[in-house]
Parts: sequence; structure tokens; C-alpha cells
Amino acid sequence: MPSPGPLALHLALQTQTWLSSLAALSGLKDGSIPWKPHLKKAGKNLQKNLEQVDLGNFFTAVDDEARARLIAFSQGVNHYKDSPRPPRPLEPPVFWQDGTTRVLDYGTGADDARPILVVPSLINRAYVLDLSEQNSLMRHLARDGFRPFLVDWGAPGPDERTFDLSAYICWRLEPVADEIFDATGQAPALLGYCMGGLLALALAARRPDRAAALALLATPWDFHAGQEGT
Repeated sequence: MPSPGPLALHLALQTQTWLSSLAALSGLKDGSIPWKPHLKKAGKNLQKNLEQVDLGNFFTAVDDEARARLIAFSQGVNHYKDSPRPPRPLEPPVFWQDGTTRVLDYGTGADDARPILVVPSLINRAYVLDLSEQNSLMRHLARDGFRPFLVDWGAPGPDERTFDLSAYICWRLEPVADEIFDATGQAPALLGYCMGGLLALALAARRPDRAAALALLATPWDFHAGQEGT
């Protein structure tokens, strides 16, 4: 199996953690680190505790721990590379395609089964919702009697490289919803995952005649909440 990418970034981050941990020790002891307001009290307590500790011994302990974590990370990467990758399940038929965007038809049941248009994030691969025969939201929906359609965005091609979000909604999702309606005689229920939930929400708002229902999974809903919203 290939290394987790980007491997160089992961290694650089682990090395930086090691080096920055050592560089911060003197600041921890003399109180020169500018703590964020909600961490100031904990920082003061830490500084007070460090006054009773030999800095040389503490430096050695932190160095040992940072090295151990870096080694453990490297070992984890090797275990990841050596682990066998399970075979992908057979891909269902392509129902619709335009550019690099495809829609896969997981329907195996009755002709009048309720269609569900599943919209994943533009960032994640579509198969995150179809990992294996046993771990697959798409196949689970099909077994429960629905006719799920999965949008597979693929990698942006010449057309998609100029797309904004409106283009993905108007030139990809709306035509797909129309095609599903024409093929099944039913408006699909919309199921959006992560960022795909925002795209599905926009589709439902623009085309309520093509949205029998709307369900959102792990979709961000308040971009102004900050830490208070988590």
C-alpha cells in the first residue's frame, strides 16, 4: 500500500513537533510564552510546577518523549505501507456522466423504489460512502429497498477547473436530478454528506420539485460559530 500522503508533510510536522518542544522549554520555565487567554491560568500553574524541576533532567525527558513519538510515527507509516489493501467492491453501472462527474446507480430492487441522490464532498473520494460490501452506506440503502444514486465528482477536468459552486449545482446536480426524475418518475430524496450537504441544500432550495426530502450528514451549518459551535 502507498505511504499516507503527503508523506513529506507528515514527517516534517512530526520533526517540527520534536524541535519546537525542545525550543519551548526555556520559555515554559521563565514564563515568556504568550499564552492565549483561556490557557493563562494553566500556563501559570505549569510554570510554578517547573520551578521545582531540574531543567536539565526535564529537557532530557522531553527530548526522549519527542524522539519516541517520532519513532512511533515512522513505525506506524511502515505498518501502514505493509498492510494489505482489501479489494474494492464491484462498481455499479454509470447512470449519468458529464465531464469527470459520474453518477453511479446502486439500485437493485423494485422499479418503484424511492430514488435517493447522495451528494458527497468535492474533496473526499465518493467511495468513502462505499468502502466495502459490509461497510457501505450505498449498499445498505439498496438492501433496505431504496434506489441510491451516488455522485462521483472525480478529479477536475478541463471544464471543472473553471467551476465555482454555482456551476456544480446548476450544471451537474440539477441535470442529474432531472435525469433521475425522468428515469424513475419520482423526485429523488437528497442526502448530502459533509460539504456535499451544502450542495444538496442549494439544490433543494433551487429545485424543490426535484427534492422529495433532504437529509444532511456531518454538514457544517454555522460558519460564524467558531469554537463555540463545536
